[in-house]
Amino acid sequence: MCEYPKVFLITYDDGNSEQVLNVPHRLYDSDIEFRKNIISMKCLCCGFESNFQNEDKS
Repeated sequence: MCEYPKVFLITYDDGNSEQVLNVPHRLYDSDIEFRKNIISMKCLCCGFESNFQNEDKS
């Protein structure tokens, strides 16, 4: 059993600035547009970490 709720600690780029957010698992699962701007994330429950490279979007 996890001592933390299913929450991701996410570094997010909204186009104007980077932010670090605590995001509930259900929001991450339901919002595809939100996921497109994630730079890195870590699950506070299981410890999973991922970093995303910005690819040329032109």
